[in-house]
Amino acid sequence: MALYAQLQLELPHINVLSKVDLLKLHRKDLRFRLEFYADAYDVQALLQAMRQDPHPMGQKLLGFSRAVCELVEDFNIVSFLPVAVTDKECMLLVLRTADAANGFALGNYTENERGYPLHLDTEEERQNLIERLQERYLDWDEEDEEENKIQLEPPEESS
Repeated sequence: MALYAQLQLELPHINVLSKVDLLKLHRKDLRFRLEFYADAYDVQALLQAMRQDPHPMGQKLLGFSRAVCELVEDFNIVSFLPVAVTDKECMLLVLRTADAANGFALGNYTENERGYPLHLDTEEERQNLIERLQERYLDWDEEDEEENKIQLEPPEESS
């Protein structure tokens, strides 16, 4: 859908992957790091993972998924900005990226200014954001391991 909109509308746009904070609930089901989904690179690996998935819906959609993967690979212009609405820095980056995409960041620029009112180098910030969100919401830490261990162990019987 994002690629279709990019090609048909020919307008400035950004693609947002929202509700990243909710991925913490499903991180065991994710096969790849957040960066993989945000950058949409190596989509053949995603297709291979779908082939191995025993879920019947995955098998039904395999042909459609193959066609979408080929389209994304052919154009190689789809990427997403992951968003956790509760993260202030994340939301500011979305605003800066939108301002850079539509030219607003350059609108107040005059010859007397030494720089842009909003800096336009958001790609490095985007990569840092993806890594931070990965660590915050998707990586396992010792507390998670202990919590998971407690949930998996049967309760001890009292005598």
